Amino acid sequence: MNTKPVIILAGGFGTRLQGILKGRPKPLADINGTPFLKYLFNKLISEGYNDFIISLHYESNQIIEYVEKLRYDLLKNSKIRYFVEPKPMGTGGAISYIVDQLNLKDRFLVVNADTLLGGGYKFLGSFDTDVIALLEVKDTSRYGSVELDSHDRIIRFREKKQSGEPGLINAGVYNLNSQIFKDRNGIVYSLELTILPKLILEKKLKGAKIQTSFIDIGVPKDYNKFCSENKSKL
Repeated sequence: MNTKPVIILAGGFGTRLQGILKGRPKPLADINGTPFLKYLFNKLISEGYNDFIISLHYESNQIIEYVEKLRYDLLKNSKIRYFVEPKPMGTGGAISYIVDQLNLKDRFLVVNADTLLGGGYKFLGSFDTDVIALLEVKDTSRYGSVELDSHDRIIRFREKKQSGEPGLINAGVYNLNSQIFKDRNGIVYSLELTILPKLILEKKLKGAKIQTSFIDIGVPKDYNKFCSENKSKL
């Protein structure tokens, strides 16, 4: 069993999926009768995680109500904690809020509630340094790309390009030290734009290449693709 807690960022508005969500928050997007969040929990539990901290804002009550139902089966052996942002605080601000509220002192995983890896969560959690999951893809145009040095330290994040090219992308799964987020509670800021560039400048951020599947349901095309690939309910 992996003892690291997992912070699940689930507070977004899901603007690009509004026509599909029909009033649901994005983590509860309907995948042929099963909310997407259940797929994420199922995968994390299968890789040994059972301590979940859920960061919420938009339609938080819907998510809490659904997760509480899972306590009777899928999450019966898991620890669940909810933290509702008093206002949208950005990905970094949401994490700092949790770190401050719980006085976290050790490492944790951070995952997005609208993305899913086919595997690799256990592997990423095995690191004792700040590291993010990277995937090799044929077309980096939607995400931008990541460049590493010979020691797998991240050198830079490259901007998105109109023309797709192969490369490494940030899969949105992080193993980070809680101390990075101290003394920032109440500040609205982005993990991706504030914390990660600072770690790169300090040569403290590594990339872990993972060979697995990846889905981000944040746009209708990929949401529909995930639905077509997962016809049976969990």
